[in-house]
Amino acid sequence: MADALTPIAWKTKTVLDAHAHYYGGEPAEHFHRLIDLANFTKANLMAITPQMNDLVLARKRERPGKYFIFGNMDHDQEKIARGDGDYLVPQIERLMERGFDGIKCLEGKPSLRKEWMPHAFDHAYYRPFFACLTKNKIPITIHTSDPLDFWTDPAQAAAYRDYHPQEEYFRQAEAILERHPDLKINFAHFLYLSPQLERLERLFERYPVFSVDLAPGGEFLYYLSDDPARARAFFLRWQERILFGTDLSDKNALKHGRAKAEVLRLFLETGEVFHNPTAAAMGRPPEVGSNGRSEIQGLDLPQAALDRIMFANFEAWVSKEPKPAA
Repeated sequence: MADALTPIAWKTKTVLDAHAHYYGGEPAEHFHRLIDLANFTKANLMAITPQMNDLVLARKRERPGKYFIFGNMDHDQEKIARGDGDYLVPQIERLMERGFDGIKCLEGKPSLRKEWMPHAFDHAYYRPFFACLTKNKIPITIHTSDPLDFWTDPAQAAAYRDYHPQEEYFRQAEAILERHPDLKINFAHFLYLSPQLERLERLFERYPVFSVDLAPGGEFLYYLSDDPARARAFFLRWQERILFGTDLSDKNALKHGRAKAEVLRLFLETGEVFHNPTAAAMGRPPEVGSNGRSEIQGLDLPQAALDRIMFANFEAWVSKEPKPAA
């Protein structure tokens, strides 16, 4: 790997990270430095709590034209209990007026479903929410499920036994697509379907609008490396439905954040067999995936596919330029 403090040299003229976060735990300048080391042309900062909305809006104001931002909903427990989601519509409208480019929804994460959100995405509570997004062509990124391994890993299985099984989250994802076929939706983390490429392929065939992003879920690069020829064929066929994303955030040290981008550069741009550089960046021994694999196989994608995945798909989904902050 190149010098950890040298900006990454990409093959594409534009690199747009569709999945990044600013949590507010570190100074803004640290985050900007991370973005510069990753050498991103632009990035999409997604709030995962309503309190983070102002933080990502501030980053947009600091670097106009650099950051897209997706806002998060402020849910009311009494209205959740009543199953009344009408109040979410004015929130969406206000976020758009302030200069947000889309919506981020973390409410499909199993831990949040157990802690405070009892409703599945196909519950009546969410109907006004999705209807508003669809009508106004507002893009949304949804996190639903978690890696399959979380239900089987001894360190986490006790907690995940109290959650819905993973299959329930896949059911909800398909229910959204069935009910709102024109919704401009991206499922984060490859929809956690890297071990089931055939299933993801069937969804792509049936529902022509949605996309998935590449923000690593820890396991997916290793599963795709089990059959790199199959994975490469999948990426070539569905190159217009895949968004580049890293999950980079201000929580990452400089070397770690850069490595989160570098692992995807190696995976997408090269045909190398390599260890995940994020482990070395954190001073750890080589990482072993949940399938027992310690090496990742690069796909060596052609330039046209790289251009679509790295920036053109996001631009077609959201916009070529971020909205100005109000």
